[in-house]
Amino acid sequence: MKPKPSLFKSIAQRISILKGLAGFLLAHTDRIKLHPEVAYDGEKVVVLILKKLDYRFYYPIIHHLCAAGYKCYIKIDYRFIQPTEQFFDLILDLKSVYFFVKAPDLGKVSFVVTDNPNTASTPAAKTIQLSDNIFSVTGNFRKDNILPFSMHPVQYQNLSEQKVQSLRAAKKPIAVFFSGNTSSEGYKDSFLNILHKKLSRNQMIQAVMAEFGNKVNIQPDLMPAGKPIHIYSSNFWRNSESQDHIIAKTDWFAQLARASFFLACPGFTHPMCHNLIESMSIGCIPILEHAEYLSPPLIDKVNCLAFSGRQGLSQAIETALGMSEAEIVRMHQNVIEYYEAHLSPAAVVAILEHAKNNSTLYYYSSSQSIKVYYDLPQVKNT
Repeated sequence: MKPKPSLFKSIAQRISILKGLAGFLLAHTDRIKLHPEVAYDGEKVVVLILKKLDYRFYYPIIHHLCAAGYKCYIKIDYRFIQPTEQFFDLILDLKSVYFFVKAPDLGKVSFVVTDNPNTASTPAAKTIQLSDNIFSVTGNFRKDNILPFSMHPVQYQNLSEQKVQSLRAAKKPIAVFFSGNTSSEGYKDSFLNILHKKLSRNQMIQAVMAEFGNKVNIQPDLMPAGKPIHIYSSNFWRNSESQDHIIAKTDWFAQLARASFFLACPGFTHPMCHNLIESMSIGCIPILEHAEYLSPPLIDKVNCLAFSGRQGLSQAIETALGMSEAEIVRMHQNVIEYYEAHLSPAAVVAILEHAKNNSTLYYYSSSQSIKVYYDLPQVKNT
């Protein structure tokens, strides 16, 4: 009896994974240890036992720990170490990251971070579980023990403290700004409308264009602004930056810094998106329909303009355009204070350091949101 084609595919995938792991081991022998090493009492060492390919979400955690002076030891696991996966190179670029074969007595380790619920905790070291089980088919989502959503991973390399301070102090000739990928294939209305009961990215942009079209500039321009609203319906992550409506990666924060308000459109499967965090890092005031998705929630007219539905969006834009400079400066400072306290790298590290032993921290995952969406009864039955 001949094996099924799917079996051949499975075997080929396993061989490919093992080849990639072997190549990784040969290329990085200097960073591979038998077990985590604590050189002296008080050295900050974190052990990471991970198996999910959630590099997009794990990289910021590891980056922030390294920036805070931790040495990060990642257990060698063929399910996790796949060098061909996107963002794995970013993890390798972190100088304080090492890999280990087996865990010793963890008595001197600061804490253990794992996404494997079967990882046994030890009285000697605090163990923190990571989980993406944040959404449910009832439409609810977890609101406690949340790890903040992050910037796009590559952006952490582009922001020094000096640059952040300069961007926060920049003049702001644009009132309301948005730029990002607006592919109809990638940013489907149904994900946001059905599971999250929010307007999608494209629905928000279409609503603004319909109501305020004569006030909208649609062409990226670093020159002084004329119209108060700038919406660049673009995908600035494309390799080519020569097309119309595309902002070069190097200009992204320079454009953000010129705006008082950021139109915080949802991501493609759930409301949270990296550009919200990036904009708040330099003090842009978010206009958003999902203030409650942050932890703690953003507060309308304090550190955001919150709205509900298309009419609410129009009212929020009108509010933004009518605000005095003093009101904008006050909210700008409130956004910066919120970012530093709850979204910054230091805030993420503090959450990990203060987490209780055997506690679970939840992060927003696109794949988990997609899974829940397709588990909804009204979607299953169509």
